[in-house]
Amino acid sequence: MSLRFNGNNITKAYFGNNEIKKIYLNSVAVYDQTGGSPAVTLPASTVFNLEASNTDSYDGSTDLQLFKNAEVSPADGSSQSDNNATFGATTGSSPDDPTFNGTPGVAGAYMSTDGANHFQFLTRTDFVKGIHRSDTGDFQIVIPFRVANLSSLQRLMANANISSSHYGFALQVETDGSIAYERRKADNSLTSDTILSSSSISADTDYLLIFEVDKSTGNYSTYLNSKTATNSGTLSAFTSTTDSNNDLYLMRHPSSTTASMNSGGRLYACMLANTTGNISDIVDYYNASTGITFA
Repeated sequence: MSLRFNGNNITKAYFGNNEIKKIYLNSVAVYDQTGGSPAVTLPASTVFNLEASNTDSYDGSTDLQLFKNAEVSPADGSSQSDNNATFGATTGSSPDDPTFNGTPGVAGAYMSTDGANHFQFLTRTDFVKGIHRSDTGDFQIVIPFRVANLSSLQRLMANANISSSHYGFALQVETDGSIAYERRKADNSLTSDTILSSSSISADTDYLLIFEVDKSTGNYSTYLNSKTATNSGTLSAFTSTTDSNNDLYLMRHPSSTTASMNSGGRLYACMLANTTGNISDIVDYYNASTGITFA
């Protein structure tokens, strides 16, 4: 079978000289030309998509120290490679590297941690730096994940040390199983944890978290294993500011391992977009990508 692509999207599929009209991945049609219906894709608003089961992110043979952005044309105008992340703090092999599990290109692959591993972005684009430091620019964060236990606070995504000198944020799982968003604002006040999940999550269970913010209103919505909002509310105002500390991490707190995902935690993917919406398409995409039916 041969496939033709435009970015991440299949445009044509052939078996020998015969054109294939429909392809299924884990019972989800990822390519469908039988009636003109579109393939399951991520929205055009995608800035980056780091996806363990996508060989454009990790193929198991080249660039083994990079978790690469599979989005060919980032919506913020940055280059594809601007949104690559390293295994651990450097491009060299080290004890802080997460571990790839599964088969490259096969649904269900994931990255795991021993409790002291993380991904770190080499370059932070203006959009990425501004998702919590700018009063403009809506954003959407999507993370399919699993925690092994709830014995300590675990950060899924964070940047900068949330201290008196850095305007950082964290998306994290609390010890009671709730999911929270924490942010230090430009006036140096630390927002209280905004609880994003209306119910507690469980250990050793897979979840798809979608968290989106409309900065014009401050309204946020959370979708947890659902195509309809499972929680919503209004955040305190965002204010534009700058900060020299722009590090962005997955699976841990930037300044220490004390808030890392605990040993056995899984990260299937991480996606960032510069608009809200497209929930159904996003859920369908990661259902197929992970082989897990989240909703």
